Formats: sequence, C-alpha cells, structure tokens
Amino acid sequence: MTINDRFNRVCSGHAQAYLKLTIMSLFLGGIFIAGRMMADEIPPVLAALIRFLIASVCLLGLLYWQERRFPIPSKTECFGLICLGLTGISGYNLLILQALQTVEAGRSAVLVSCNPVLITLLSCVFLGERLTCLKTTGIMISVSGALLVASKGDMAILLNFSSGDKAVLGAMLCWAVYSIIGKQLLKTMTPITAVTYASIAGTLILAPLALYSCDLSLLTRLPCTIWLALLYLAIPGTVVALLFFYQGIESIGVVKAGIFINLIPVSTLLLSIPLLGERFSSSTLIGTAMVILGVFTVNRERTN
Repeated sequence: MTINDRFNRVCSGHAQAYLKLTIMSLFLGGIFIAGRMMADEIPPVLAALIRFLIASVCLLGLLYWQERRFPIPSKTECFGLICLGLTGISGYNLLILQALQTVEAGRSAVLVSCNPVLITLLSCVFLGERLTCLKTTGIMISVSGALLVASKGDMAILLNFSSGDKAVLGAMLCWAVYSIIGKQLLKTMTPITAVTYASIAGTLILAPLALYSCDLSLLTRLPCTIWLALLYLAIPGTVVALLFFYQGIESIGVVKAGIFINLIPVSTLLLSIPLLGERFSSSTLIGTAMVILGVFTVNRERTN
C-alpha cells in the first residue's frame, strides 16, 4: 500500500482534495520566502534549473514506484507536456524568481493570488465551465481578502507597478494556461505522470538557457542556506505542491482548485513571522478571514 493509498483511507470525498490543496498553498507560499532569501545569491534561470533537475529525479522515482513503469505519452500528450513545461515550469518559475529580485515576497504573493480570476475566465472560454453567482462571489471575496493581506490596508501600495510586478503578472498568465492545459491532459494521464513529464520538459527547456548565460562554478560557492532553499523549492515546493494541485484539479475541477491559490499570500505571511520577523496587523487578520471565506464559498457548490 502506497503513502497515497493510506492518505485516501484517512480522508474521503472532496475533503481529501481540499486538504491537499491547502497543503499545496502552504508549500507554494514558502516559495516566495525561499526565492527572496536567495535572490542576490544565484541567477533565476540557474535556480530554476537546479530546482527542477532535483524535482524531476524525485518525480521519476515516485512515478515508477506508483505505476511500476514509465508510461509512454502519445504525440498529442507530448505536445501538451511541452506546453506545460513552457508555461508552468520554465515560464512561471523564471518570471517569479526574476520578480523576487526586486519585489517583496508578500507583494508577489498577492499578485499571484489573483490567478483564480484568469483560471476561471479561461475555463469558461476554453473548457465550457459555468461561472455561477456563487463562484463569482467567492472569487471576489477571496481576491479582495488577499489584496488586503498583502497591502496591509493601504491599497495605494498595489498601484505602483514595477518591472518586477509585471514579471509576476506574466507568471500568473503562465500558471493559468498551465492549469487549463493540465486539466485536458488529466483526461488521459494520471496526475503523477503529467507532473513528472512536465517537470522533465521544463528542465530540458531551462538547461540550455542556464548553460549559456550562467557561470556554473557559482554552485561550488553557494552557502548551505541557499542549497536548503533550493531543496525546499524542489521537493515541497514542486514535487508535493504540483502533485497535490493536479490531484485537486482531477477531483474538484480547475476553477475550484485554482481558488486555493488565494491562500498563498496568507501562508507567505504566516511563514514570514518566524523567518523574517514580521508581525500580524488587523488588516492581515481581516484579509485572512476573507480569503478563507472566499474559498469556502466557492467550494460550497457541488457538482452533480
């Protein structure tokens, strides 16, 4: 019996998907902390390559452990996997790590938290999913809460867009497209297969960029803290987070799973307390409650 099988026995129905997606948001929130910590130590493209090289090796082992084989994708699936590698692996992570060189972790997290809006709109256009009043209300509440959390009550802060902020917006678009393509691939592939091959595709895309533009001898001079940050990005921040995200999409749909991205700024701030010494404000507490309420509102609606 695998770890996932034991987990399935403990949780049942949609509760399992909600728990996994909550854990995913916590791990993804930590990415902004880790990325900010190593922003001045390693180029974004090299950090992304190391992250997904480690993640791909771990995912390959996990895939063989669960499937007892390496499934061979069709030509159509290969094209989809390459698109996942371009958008959700190389594109998203290059842009996020680039942004974190100049943008605060909390500010980056709040912009990413608006991703469910893009995912919902693209799902309505390309997947034919219905945008009900309940879903719309939940999205508006949680996005508003996420904005309040990261702005600390001063919305004027959010209006000063820099090149780093634009990089985060580009990353949002990459993740939205990644989510939509992933939903289609899950019709013929298991989550672990799709995540593994997408990670490998992204690694192969990142490799020539890093080899061409970076001094690899830098890796021998990195402090232990940076290597620990890279390991965090690779395993909890990639292997576990992406696997749980795809399992959530498979279970409750791309729109409902996407709304959990709004928990990222909350988890970022929770992690920033012990790691960066930040404190909670009243706006943080109110915004956190709004994010949770928005997630609850969207997920109250059950599909038949």
